[in-house]
Amino acid sequence: MRHTRLLALLLGFALLVAACGADEEPAATTQAPTTTQATQATEAPADDTPTETAPADDAMMDEAETIADIRSRIEGQSVVVGSSGFPNASLTGAFRTMDFLRDDFGLDVEFRLLDSDPLVAATIAGEVDVGQLSLAGMANAVSAGSDFLAFGGDDQKNSFIIAAKAPVSSMEELRGQPVAATQSLNQITGQTLQKCLADVGMTVDDVQLVRLAHTGEATQAISSGQVVGGISATWRLTQLTLNEGVGAYNMLCAGWEAAPQISSVWYAERAWVEANPDMALAFNIASLKSARWAQEDKQRWIEYAMSVNDRLTPEAASLDYDSLLGELDMWPVNGSLDYDLLQTTLDTSFEFEAVDREYTVEELVTFEFQDKALEILGTAERNPDISMAGDAMMDADAVIADIRSRIEGQSVVVGSSGFPNASLTGAFRTMDFLRDDFGLDVEFRLLDSDPLVAATIAGEVDVGQLSLAGMANAVSAGSDFLAFGGDDQKNSFIIAAKAPVSSMEELRGQPVAATQSLNQITGQTLQKCLADVGMTVDDVQLVRLAHTGEATQAITSGQVVGGISATWRLTQLTINEGEGAYNMLCAGWESNPQISSVWYAERAWVEANPDMALAFNIASLKSARWAQEDKQQWIEYAMSVNERLTAEAAAIDYDGLIHELDMWPVNGSLDYDLMQTTLDTSLEFEAVDRAYTVEELVTFEFQDQALDILGRR
Repeated sequence: MRHTRLLALLLGFALLVAACGADEEPAATTQAPTTTQATQATEAPADDTPTETAPADDAMMDEAETIADIRSRIEGQSVVVGSSGFPNASLTGAFRTMDFLRDDFGLDVEFRLLDSDPLVAATIAGEVDVGQLSLAGMANAVSAGSDFLAFGGDDQKNSFIIAAKAPVSSMEELRGQPVAATQSLNQITGQTLQKCLADVGMTVDDVQLVRLAHTGEATQAISSGQVVGGISATWRLTQLTLNEGVGAYNMLCAGWEAAPQISSVWYAERAWVEANPDMALAFNIASLKSARWAQEDKQRWIEYAMSVNDRLTPEAASLDYDSLLGELDMWPVNGSLDYDLLQTTLDTSFEFEAVDREYTVEELVTFEFQDKALEILGTAERNPDISMAGDAMMDADAVIADIRSRIEGQSVVVGSSGFPNASLTGAFRTMDFLRDDFGLDVEFRLLDSDPLVAATIAGEVDVGQLSLAGMANAVSAGSDFLAFGGDDQKNSFIIAAKAPVSSMEELRGQPVAATQSLNQITGQTLQKCLADVGMTVDDVQLVRLAHTGEATQAITSGQVVGGISATWRLTQLTINEGEGAYNMLCAGWESNPQISSVWYAERAWVEANPDMALAFNIASLKSARWAQEDKQQWIEYAMSVNERLTAEAAAIDYDGLIHELDMWPVNGSLDYDLMQTTLDTSLEFEAVDRAYTVEELVTFEFQDQALDILGRR
């Protein structure tokens, strides 16, 4: 797969969704932390016509109606609230709502955590007054005979996911395999699984369904290898991914995309809502205040979330905040009840036969109390700073520190098919980031391409920097190399000649400098440029030299009429001898667009060292972005790793490589089309024994993960 949906993205999207539907863990009755205890207990006034009691008789509320007025009527009353969840970051909104019910309205609140089926039964039995459940689950209960009514919303988005442990990366790979589901396919979790399967033309009959109590058990089954994949939630994998590393788990399908549903509603028996309009209104006011409170202070939210969930770490809570508040807007500041989302939920429930007939929103939901709450509190704007939180997608420093904790002190030998020059600056800087950010012991060797390939096969070099054309040639010859990242991208090699030679045609029959191998990017570029004018290597006198440095020297000395060189090879020569001393006969980036360099290793090494492979991609991205920041800084660094480079030449190279060619793209050098073109050209010139696809020789997994961590630019 070219671009996998990585759970790292999911670390980035660590959407600790409010536990709803069938995502429950059995829990004992618990109390949310409270800052104020009710000190008075008064009886609710009797009322034979509850739907016309205060708040106001009209749909519009009297402006004089205040929270204090509502409190005066319900203070001291008891309410038992049940939630189909367990303490996790996504349940923070519900816990905070309970606080506002106690503090603002003086209610005596008992908050119970139950699985969904026991919660439904307890609500029918009158043991629970108000429940928090997915609308899908509530509709299923109504279809089975209950008389529930949703009168408010808590968290909104469906952030349940289908996940698998790496390397499984697609829904199609689940066909015929054990797949974890919850007990009921009628809840939001079961419907999400079915929707995700349907997206790839499958049903639950196409997998081996393993029914488990909740997504906690399902996630454990995925982690242990009991199943290949199954229903989970982003927040279920947050700490696991922090522990095991970005890329340990893949998100195969996102619930918010495949099965958009409202996550949780506040519901009760219809008769309870009619008898307790003040209480129903208080729930909506408290939910709105909870949503707005969450936007005010990230650190305060983190501390509170940890106080109601002692298994939540600061790192996980921080990621959850950015994704829940920033990416998903899980608790909208103007209320979670959204008509279209509610209707879509009911339609999906009917599609999968979770309900016995088609329901309309009006039959199962009332907006009365959310509307009144908005009249009391006024509408609000989402905090723009919170909206931007998701753009970063991850706390990059925290993730990098986590990766470092697993690889710090390890040694890696890196080889490059080059010598110190301006184009190698990116690779040198990448080595710096590997040492400084990840604590790796890096040995960087400069070798010609053939010795580099041999050293990698022999295990003397762990990771190589080589053209994809050269790597493909090595694979064709029997090696098992895999490209897992990119360094410089554009083909900056050229065919050059000393003036007055100014065209490729003038090379016919003349001595022309080439590198030892015509299978590498340099040899292929020479052949492409000759082909552009109807020539082949048989039409010139080929002089094989070790590398483009020797070829350029041969051009300068007159040993050859022209040959393979590079833009940066001629920079200082042109400065010394004057403009017009050399002519570029053919530009590689035009005649032979290829990816210049990839990071590659033996496939077994990549599989055994995923953290190291990810570190290379993060370091390469940081190197590319560093290069864009300060031209003078780049010049000084380039000169420090190449003592023959002058300040004048470095300035010219900077403008050519970074500004004109965009040699180090800030969002990664691995480009699918450019790489496929490279492989096609390699076949054209018989550098490989058969046609290769990008997927056979390249993985985007680690570049994608690095972008999830650092964000795109």
